[in-house]
Amino acid sequence: MTYEKMTHDEFVDILHEIVKEKCTIDELIDMPDVYSYLSEEFNNDVLDRWTEKYDVRFYDQIKRVKLAYDEKIEDMLNNIMVAFCKSGFAVKNFYSPRDDDNTYKWGFEVNDLFVELEIVDSKECNDSYDGINFSVMVTDIESVIHAHLSPYNYSEECWVDVFNDGKIAERFQDFYSDMEDFVCIVGKIFDKRNFENHM
Repeated sequence: MTYEKMTHDEFVDILHEIVKEKCTIDELIDMPDVYSYLSEEFNNDVLDRWTEKYDVRFYDQIKRVKLAYDEKIEDMLNNIMVAFCKSGFAVKNFYSPRDDDNTYKWGFEVNDLFVELEIVDSKECNDSYDGINFSVMVTDIESVIHAHLSPYNYSEECWVDVFNDGKIAERFQDFYSDMEDFVCIVGKIFDKRNFENHM
């Protein structure tokens, strides 16, 4: 866990909270080595409390992104489902996270595979507050991954600051632009599986 996102003002505010809970200002002033005491006794407490506060802000913001992009994501998935239907594939069981605050996944079944789009976050993936990304994955009933798309995955540009609406909009556009190629790839996967199943 890194704390480079903590500002000086946030550190001071949280430190004031903890000091008020543990001792009076007069008691603090009378301590012979007050700076060492603050460093040893309160540093970890400050970090723990900041993490708790930032967690709430971080995930509240992801929920806001989910609400902002829900309609666009559903439209995109509907277009994909129509494309699969026109190609003769069986599509069913669409779902969205609209009624679940703790889920950021949309998806559907096509033939014997599952297509799932997700807003992924760095806290879940690598315990950092680097941001979010969009991801779509095709898996089978045994959770084997057959196709995966996530812009700039495994690169320094993977995560977008969750508090930067402009950057999030740019990332979604990158994601949307790649989707047509992704659908073609998935179609080829289905064709290959159908061929193998009839061998």
